[in-house]
Amino acid sequence: MEERLIKFVGAITLNLSFILINTICTQWGVYGVDVLKMQQFAEDEQTVRHNFVKREASDSGTESCLLQEANFLSDVKSGIKIDDRYVFENNSDGSMALAWAGENDGTFITVTTQVIFGSTSSYNVYRSTDFGKTFENISNKFSTPIQHDIGLQRSPDNAQKLYLLGEGGKGTVLYITTDGGLTYTSVNLDFKINDKFIYHEPITGYENYMLVSSDMKDLYVTKDNGMTWKKILSKLQRVKWGIYENTTTNYVDRPQTIYATIGEDAIQDSILSHFFQFLQTPVYELKKSDDAGDTWVTLLKDVAEFGHSGKFLYASIVKEPSNPNSQRFLKISTDGGKTWNEARLPTVTQDRFYSVLDMSEGLVFMHVDDPGDTGHGVLYTSDSAGIIYSESLQNHLYPNFGDTTDFYRVQSMRGVYITSQMNSDDSIHSMISYNRGATWQKIQKPDGAQCKDDKKECYLQIHGLYSISRGLQTQLPLSSASATGIVLVHGNVADALQTTEPDVFISNDGGYNWKKILTGHHMYQIADSGGLLVAVPNPTKEPKELKFSADQGNCWHSYQFTNESIHLTGLLTEPGEKSIIVSIWGYRISDKKWVSHVIDFKKVIKRQCDKSDYEPWTPHIESRKEEGLDISGCLLGKRETIMRLKKDSWCYNGYEYEKESTTKICQCTREDYECEYGYYRPDGSDYCVKVNEFKGPDIDICLRGHEEKIVTTGYRKVPGDVCANGFAPNGGQFIDLNKRCSEELKDDVIKDETAPSQPNKGEVHKTAVIVLAVIILFVVILISIFLARRYFILRRNRVVYRYSLLNQNEDNVEHDLENALTSNGSALYQDSDEEVDSMNKPKMNSNHSNSQPRSTRPHTAPTKHISSYHDDSDDDMLG
Repeated sequence: MEERLIKFVGAITLNLSFILINTICTQWGVYGVDVLKMQQFAEDEQTVRHNFVKREASDSGTESCLLQEANFLSDVKSGIKIDDRYVFENNSDGSMALAWAGENDGTFITVTTQVIFGSTSSYNVYRSTDFGKTFENISNKFSTPIQHDIGLQRSPDNAQKLYLLGEGGKGTVLYITTDGGLTYTSVNLDFKINDKFIYHEPITGYENYMLVSSDMKDLYVTKDNGMTWKKILSKLQRVKWGIYENTTTNYVDRPQTIYATIGEDAIQDSILSHFFQFLQTPVYELKKSDDAGDTWVTLLKDVAEFGHSGKFLYASIVKEPSNPNSQRFLKISTDGGKTWNEARLPTVTQDRFYSVLDMSEGLVFMHVDDPGDTGHGVLYTSDSAGIIYSESLQNHLYPNFGDTTDFYRVQSMRGVYITSQMNSDDSIHSMISYNRGATWQKIQKPDGAQCKDDKKECYLQIHGLYSISRGLQTQLPLSSASATGIVLVHGNVADALQTTEPDVFISNDGGYNWKKILTGHHMYQIADSGGLLVAVPNPTKEPKELKFSADQGNCWHSYQFTNESIHLTGLLTEPGEKSIIVSIWGYRISDKKWVSHVIDFKKVIKRQCDKSDYEPWTPHIESRKEEGLDISGCLLGKRETIMRLKKDSWCYNGYEYEKESTTKICQCTREDYECEYGYYRPDGSDYCVKVNEFKGPDIDICLRGHEEKIVTTGYRKVPGDVCANGFAPNGGQFIDLNKRCSEELKDDVIKDETAPSQPNKGEVHKTAVIVLAVIILFVVILISIFLARRYFILRRNRVVYRYSLLNQNEDNVEHDLENALTSNGSALYQDSDEEVDSMNKPKMNSNHSNSQPRSTRPHTAPTKHISSYHDDSDDDMLG
């Protein structure tokens, strides 16, 4: 717990220092009125040599790449221009936000803003209807400055509905458009919005329902798309719309259902609460309304956090709120809070951390820290009810600073997940699961790849959020549901994760086989449902060319789009990765003017695909081939066959493309079963073995007020598996419903933690930190707090994770820590003694939180004075 305290005090003081610096320095960040009509930069002011050159081919051979160049690229090689360039003249704003305002029509809204001494100084609003080739300045439609961080928001279900938040006096001025930014209606609110809107699920009749919180922690609801608002709750901590997962015939909740936690923080001051959070256990009431906030009922008390995804509603309960070291347990409901069941997990004490990582495929992935704040733990998967959990992966990496995990769900392939595992020497290696966590394995190296050290085992090591938090130039893995089987990653081929510059690798079959396609760091993006891949070299080196592939990464060609020195901030495609138009965003080094280049690849790939351009492909065909043709390709009891674009077809899928597939039910095998709670699969084995470290009787659980005894042989069918006949484990289930159970009767099945373990570093220095915090509180000014806490972060003993062969030196610790604290996490929900966010402002979690970014951005700031972001309600950013 003390390690957590030091970490978050450090986060606070670092943030305070940034605030102080920002009040001294002029930021390139927000606001100012410039209603001058923008002029497109004259083409004759810049002469650019636009050309395609064949890049090195991969294992497909040089001949096919030369044929592509000869047959399809001759027009462009002769000098035909395929990009349109636009310079934002008369605009020195340093921050840019972009929101798409249509589907496949090229309409989007761009807001540039500037902030000086924490206040808005200038802003500009632009509208484009041709994918950014030209812009119209529409700033005169707004009478107040647009907010910097959350000032541009878009409905996730109706691209033409956008909301701009203006800075008013007493309250926010809300500008609403329902026609893609052509016209706006302004609404003067009597409260200040301090977070993003929470949009209702796309249910007929409820498209105009939204929730939002105020700066006073009040909850407001609108039923008419923001025209009128009603206050429905106070003392808000977290809120979500109801659960609309269709369970056979009915939704779990009514359309007007809202869940929220309310309560006062033990320490009201948001800064002081961080210093003394180890002395308190903040708890709240979980409430539910079925009539859009008119009436409320209390579901649970002593709730630390809650959330829901799919059919699962979960809440973290503090067993003894008056005890700062109280244990916590997780309750799960699948019927909207009518009944609750306790998740069968190891005991979670105050110094341990757990996080719900994914709930998208009918089961729960949950990380639970090992005792001692080690930064690694056990990854568990649940049964279909989310109650009983079994061990999926040991030594799962989850560092003890910030929300930093490499856990990644591959969207282009059902059941595939990638994450990182720690070795005994604290080095890190990548792991992959092809069956939703039932088994994990290292990632086989690409054919022909050279190992860093031939004397060691060699695998593909994939960089994720942890690498970014340590300051490496890399990008997160990228996949899309519309691009079946394609996964793009940065990685190295070695025995463990490296600090050397990574290369770009691709898998076309969902992670079974990989190949290197680009050398060094690149920004990359998927377009045309996987029919087009684009990449730009290391954005920190002012790249001047765009690379693209139309055959799933076999051949790459380069197009020089500029000869200027431009700092790249974004490589974008329209949300959904279906468009064949790509835009490159950045600012000129010479004058800090924003520049966009729009490249329409229909000028290069001119023919739309027909049926002859597709071929059948079976996902997971590499899996279980040794079990015979009837089993090969089976996952979760079914085998899919998908019509996919041939690699040698030079054509585009088109925006309306929808993949065709057929499904066949498979026969059950042992692979369709996973290990029951208290059992695990040893490495290289398909058999489930009982864990000796677990104590207690057979699994006793409390369901709907009854004690149920489950007799198991160690196996359970994987949730969502639809296999029929074949293998079935012996044994059955006996349920005793005659005996009522209570909290006292429930006997946890927990890990045997009686053996000596690592001492908790936090206990050693607890007294000293309390005294120090009091001294800092009453004696030292804010800047002294920052310096003192930074000193302790740098000097305290803390767990260090290292890359193979290279150690992190102390000079880089502060920089790495700052990156980690400010990086975006990927967990759906996390719980420990670090309830930092809930101390500051209400958490407004959208029901669309699982959508993946449509754009890419470098993870290092261009300068201290330049910032930009791209907000299309899908967490997209320009830089």
